[in-house]
Amino acid sequence: MLALAIGLGFFDLGHYPLWDPDEARHSEIAREMVHAAGLRHLWIPTLEFQPYREKPAPYYWLASATYGLLGESETSARLPSSMMALVTVVAVYAHAARRLGVVGGLAAGLVLVTQVGWFWLARLGTLDMTFTTWVTLSVLAGLAWLERPAPRRPPWLAYITLGAATLIKGPLALGLVGAPLLAAAWLTDPRPRWGEVGAVRGALLVAGIAAVFYLPAAILDPDYVGHFAHTHLRRLEGTAPHHEPVWFYAAWLPVLALPWTAVLIPAAIGAARHPRERVWLGWAVAVPGMMSIVSSKLPTYLLPALPPIALLVGAYAGRWVTDDSTAAERTGAVVATWTTALGFVVGAVSAWLVRPAYPVGAARAAVSLILAVAAALLVWMARGGRLRRVPAVIALAAIAIHLASVRLLAPTVSRLHSDAALAAAMAGYPDAPVIAFDTQAASLAFYRRRPAGHTGDPAELGRLAAGSQPLFVVVGSRRSADVEAALGTRAHLWITTPRRRLYATIPAPTGTAGTP
Repeated sequence: MLALAIGLGFFDLGHYPLWDPDEARHSEIAREMVHAAGLRHLWIPTLEFQPYREKPAPYYWLASATYGLLGESETSARLPSSMMALVTVVAVYAHAARRLGVVGGLAAGLVLVTQVGWFWLARLGTLDMTFTTWVTLSVLAGLAWLERPAPRRPPWLAYITLGAATLIKGPLALGLVGAPLLAAAWLTDPRPRWGEVGAVRGALLVAGIAAVFYLPAAILDPDYVGHFAHTHLRRLEGTAPHHEPVWFYAAWLPVLALPWTAVLIPAAIGAARHPRERVWLGWAVAVPGMMSIVSSKLPTYLLPALPPIALLVGAYAGRWVTDDSTAAERTGAVVATWTTALGFVVGAVSAWLVRPAYPVGAARAAVSLILAVAAALLVWMARGGRLRRVPAVIALAAIAIHLASVRLLAPTVSRLHSDAALAAAMAGYPDAPVIAFDTQAASLAFYRRRPAGHTGDPAELGRLAAGSQPLFVVVGSRRSADVEAALGTRAHLWITTPRRRLYATIPAPTGTAGTP
C-alpha cells in the first residue's frame, strides 16, 4: 500500500505544465517568496510582487523549501501536496488498522489513494491537500481521544494539529475539525464531560499556534488581517465568487469518490449499525454539510470528506474480502458489484460518445478499454459467486486509469490550461515586456520567471506598443479583436490556442507561429 501511495502520488509529477489559474498562482507565489528579500516577504505572500492577502504564508514556506532543494519546476511545485497526501494515507491506515485489523487498514488506505478526487488533488500544487492533511490528523486524534476511558486529559494532539491547519487556510479548519468531533462526541457512549475537553486551554493553544503567523503578518502589513477576514466572510454572501446552489456538493461527492461510489452506499448503511464506524459516517456527512452553508463552493473543498469515506468503504471492503460480512452486507456487495459494472460500461461507452474539448484520442481508447475489461471481470465474478475479488478489481481498474490519465490525458489538457508554450515561444526575448490584456498570467509569470504587466485599456496598449522595443501581448480569444485594433499593423499573431492568443509587435520566427 505504501509503495502504491508513493507511486501514484509521485509518478511523473513534472510530466505536464502547471494548470491555470489555481496551481500556477500558488506555485508563482512560492517562487516569488524564494527570490524576495526581507522579513516582510516571508510573512506577506506576493503574486507578481504585489501583496497577496487571501491565504496565509506557511504553505508557501513549504513550497519554497522544495524549490530551494530541487529547483523551480513542476515537480517541486507539486511535491508538497504529494508528500502530505502520503502522510494522510499512512495516518488513515494506522487509525483503521488498530480498529479493523490489518486487512481493514489496508483496504482503507487502498480506497483513499485510488479515489479520483484524492489522486488528482494529491498531484496538484495547491493548498488543499496540505490543509486536508492537518484537518484529518486533528480529527483522527480527536476520535482516538474519545475512545479512551474516562477520566481523560484534554486532547492536546488534536488541538496542536488544529492550530497547524489554521496556518494553511485560516479559520475554516475550526469548522471542519469541530463539526466531525462534535458529531462523534454526541454518538459516543458515554459522552465526554466538558471538563475533560479542556476547551479554554485548547482554544488558547490553537490561538497561540495561529499567532505565530497572524501576529507578525498584522504588524508587517496592517491591511493583511482585515483583507484576509473580509475574503473569508465574503464566502458566506450570495455574491461570493464560485456561488453555487446548496445541493452542489451532493452532486460532486459521488464523482470525487469514484470508483467506490457504488460501494459507499451499502458501506454507509452498514456503518450505521457499527458504533465505531458510525463516527466515521458522521464525519463524512459533516464535511459537505458544513461546506454547503458557505455560498462559495468548489469541488476541491470536499477533499476533507474523502478520508472518512475511505474509512467507511475500507471497513466494509475488509469484511467483504475476508468473508466476514452479514447477510445484509453480502446483499449490498452483490448490488454494488453489478452497479459498479454498469457504471464501468457506461463510462466505456461515454468515452466514445461524448465529444471532448481536447484532442485526447489515445486517453479515450485506454480508459474505455480498461473500463470494458474491468466491467467484464465484475460480471464474471458476480455470476460465478467470486465476490471476494471484486474490491481488488475495482482498485486495479482505478490504478490503471489513473496512470493512463497521467501519461495520456494530463499533458494534453494542461497544455491548453497553461501558458508554458507561450513562455517558451518568448524565450528568445527575455527582456521584452509582456502585457496580459484583461486576463491573469500566473503560469506565464512562473515560466518566464518575471511578472507580466496588466491592462484592459486598448488605448494604453497602443501607447505601449508605440515604443521601439518588441512587445508581447497575451489575451483571451474574447478580446483578441481589441488587441488587434490597438496594435494595428504591428499586430503579429504568434500562437493561438482555444484559450489564449499571443501577439507581438514583431513577426514570429519562421516556423514557430501556429498552434502549440
